[in-house]
Amino acid sequence: MTVQASLQVADAVIVATDVRGYGIAKRLAERGWKTVVIELTGGPLNKELDWADRLGPFLAWESEGAEEVDGKGQAIRSNFSSLWLSSGPVSFGGRTANASAQHLAIRYGIDAELKSDPRLLEQGWPRALSRSLLSSRLKRRELFLDGSDLELPWSQPVKDRVNAEAVARARREAAIGLGVRVLEAEQISAVRISDGRIDRVEFKTSAGILTERTRSLIWMLSEEESRRVDYVGPDVPLESFFVPGKSEPLMAWWRNRLAVRGLKRANSRTLTRLPETPSHVVVVGSIERPWTHDNLAVLDIVEENAGLRVYDVWVRIPYWARADHVYRDEQRLLTQRLLSDRLVACETVWASPSPLGLTEPAVRLPHVLYNDGSVAPRVRLGNICFAGPETWPAVGLRGIAAMEDSWLALLEKMRIEWDPAARVKASRMERLKYAVRNIGGSGSKSDRNQEEAAP
Repeated sequence: MTVQASLQVADAVIVATDVRGYGIAKRLAERGWKTVVIELTGGPLNKELDWADRLGPFLAWESEGAEEVDGKGQAIRSNFSSLWLSSGPVSFGGRTANASAQHLAIRYGIDAELKSDPRLLEQGWPRALSRSLLSSRLKRRELFLDGSDLELPWSQPVKDRVNAEAVARARREAAIGLGVRVLEAEQISAVRISDGRIDRVEFKTSAGILTERTRSLIWMLSEEESRRVDYVGPDVPLESFFVPGKSEPLMAWWRNRLAVRGLKRANSRTLTRLPETPSHVVVVGSIERPWTHDNLAVLDIVEENAGLRVYDVWVRIPYWARADHVYRDEQRLLTQRLLSDRLVACETVWASPSPLGLTEPAVRLPHVLYNDGSVAPRVRLGNICFAGPETWPAVGLRGIAAMEDSWLALLEKMRIEWDPAARVKASRMERLKYAVRNIGGSGSKSDRNQEEAAP
């Protein structure tokens, strides 16, 4: 098979899947970087998952796609989400916020002005729940009361019925609009290392094998994904640019779809009116039990008419259960019982297929929560940034967005190696480090070769 090499040298090549790379690519392009995204399709691994599965349970809070329309051509609106407790719904924003604050104060002793105080652990569970929902790692409830990075902005409107496919399309188009080159690939087939740095990435496409030359590499696959032939070929020397981590998948988010219908009243042909719910609602069984399994469900309305409402239902289950169809079916039944207790006089029917009939790719759970003792892989080379899910402080696109500033800072340090203008602007310490690394020469051999080859 013929290998076609790019005539350009990219400042950054991003290896990613499921639109993970477009956010950082957009920000690099805004800084003038020549950026390439190699978007891995994953073959059958991803084809059996919908975009909603692949993008995660918190799209309602994403800004991308805000000007888009949903799958039916309707403009995306904003609404306030809420918690639905056993004692009733609670909203931290909108016209019911004051009544909700009184509800929390009377029923749970949580004063609206004190609930954010990290010293009041017994009064901080709404804040802890908010961060627990987002986090990619499960921690003790008390630990979520420190800091502010992982809080959901309950008091701000969220996007009503955001279409996941529209979000994916908007992220891609925004990056392309800023000059980012996007190349769809079936598999990374080879990575060339020269003078202690990655300088070429080969990948398979429908047109053959292509090669991209680069000055830096951003790797957005997890360690587990990197070892799957769906994404990376066996000839890629992963051990040469990664020190293996100790990632222990603990739990993961799993999406189902539930249809809710009103029941007919006795001696009447009229259906019971469906209870009003926000477009995004977090249902909690008991606040004292762990916020996992059938004790917690994240609901998004995807379809609605007079007698029917359809929700995407996200639950968290043990990662080992991804292939245990019987266990997963049991969790669906328990979650359905929780929702039936809230949706009184309504019929609840799963609209998604039972796990008992799903194939291996379709049971994959992309949104993994890692054990607290997990350690992400470390890089061995100086121009690679590992940006896999193990490094994200939150799940899905929100976890990626929380890390982008850190990745940008690391990449700007790498830029000193190949951009003389960046060295002029660098701090005295960074210039000293550069001089020490390159003592005896004016830059590494690979840097000089790339500068000579650049158009």
